[in-house]
Amino acid sequence: MTNVEMFDELPLKLQLKLRSQVKNLKARIKDLIEINKSHQSMNGRLKRDLNTEKKNHDITREDNQALNLLIKKLEKKLTPNVAR
Repeated sequence: MTNVEMFDELPLKLQLKLRSQVKNLKARIKDLIEINKSHQSMNGRLKRDLNTEKKNHDITREDNQALNLLIKKLEKKLTPNVAR
């Protein structure tokens, strides 16, 4: 028995109701597929942005460490001169 034959055995009013529900559900599935595609696209963009931010954060951390080392060296050079 195919799906079409199943509907033929039901009363006409019920057939119309079921066909309407099937039509609505198919439309809803189509909408949900579009939403899913949109979410996947946004998720991909967010992951790319997050990776970029992580790289920028690592670079900034390295720069800060280098600046801190430079500041310590400069402080060591200036400290003996201040004590005199």
